[in-house]
Amino acid sequence: MNETPVSLIPRWYERIWAWINPPLRAVLQISIILAALTFLQSQEPLIDRRIDHQDKVLSIARAGFSPVKIAIYAISFEINLIVDEANHVSLNVQDPIKAVSTRGFILEKTLWAPWSSQVVFNLRSNNRLEFEDWSAGEISKSEHLYCLAIETRNLLSNRFTVDTVLTPKRMFSASLFGPMSRSSALGGGYPKALLTIEAQIKSDCRALYDKAR
Repeated sequence: MNETPVSLIPRWYERIWAWINPPLRAVLQISIILAALTFLQSQEPLIDRRIDHQDKVLSIARAGFSPVKIAIYAISFEINLIVDEANHVSLNVQDPIKAVSTRGFILEKTLWAPWSSQVVFNLRSNNRLEFEDWSAGEISKSEHLYCLAIETRNLLSNRFTVDTVLTPKRMFSASLFGPMSRSSALGGGYPKALLTIEAQIKSDCRALYDKAR
């Protein structure tokens, strides 16, 4: 008995699929690779940064899988303080910043592999930065503060972000400026002047870094 046209369809289908399967498989593989690259390119180069004000150890952890380049630029701010007759120290709100000086790039590092997701850097290892021990009872009319402009760039898309970290020249576990540790606490009145001055320093820090990079 002759085969009907309907019974021939599966055989022709198998022959056609056997012919187009290798090219289709290659196309699918290329599509998956392109989709993965598109996903990596669209990622914002986000980071989480922490600093130990006592030891001056900076930790930078990245999020995502795309390769990123991290560049750290240091700027020194001299903060004006007011010392009253009772030796109480407060911020000079009217004239908070006395002087500014750039210290240049202190670290440039590329994270290529997804599992290489963290940079730990001791700021004291760089000779462009100077630090000093804290002495009890020492009173000064100025405070030296470092602003670290951290640029994180996605090498696939060239998109980048600039974050800032503040830490004083003095090595002490607590600091008015910069990130607070999880065990720290802030109490009392509303520190409006402190927050305003810190925001100004960070803004000036980004502006100065934009001139240098």
